[in-house]
Amino acid sequence: MGNRKGNHTRQVSKDVMKLYGAEFKRLRESVGMTTREMAEALGVFRTTIVRWERGQTVPQRDLYLIKEDILRIVNERKIKNASKQTNV
Repeated sequence: MGNRKGNHTRQVSKDVMKLYGAEFKRLRESVGMTTREMAEALGVFRTTIVRWERGQTVPQRDLYLIKEDILRIVNERKIKNASKQTNV
């Protein structure tokens, strides 16, 4: 499942971490993914996703890069679903 090192121990204020967490959760929910699905897609543990969303930790990768991953996953799902519908 890829690299499981999802957390980064850099100095970030608690306010920034909470803002990041809220944005990450909003993004995940907007694409209709569970924490488990998001974790599998990004190659991290589900608890890592929960910690990000609670503002307890921040990811190693920039939010921008994670958003790119999420958009790629959503597009792959759309293609897969469209393929299923045309095969019915």
